[in-house]
Amino acid sequence: MKIGNNSFEQYGVRWVTLDKCAELVGYTKDALNALRVKGKLRMDIHWRKREGRIFIDMHAFQHWIETGK
Repeated sequence: MKIGNNSFEQYGVRWVTLDKCAELVGYTKDALNALRVKGKLRMDIHWRKREGRIFIDMHAFQHWIETGK
């Protein structure tokens, strides 16, 4: 799946922790968790859980911001 034009590069890394994502994009950690629970941010597309930690795909997140998908 091609999303955007390498837009995630502005963050330096593609996958970031939930806390780092909140810091970078201006959403609170609680707001990001609410988007996950509501299914707006989808598991294995926008986020993954590894070893008990939530990681956000900044590439997919930016695409969601731009398109709502």
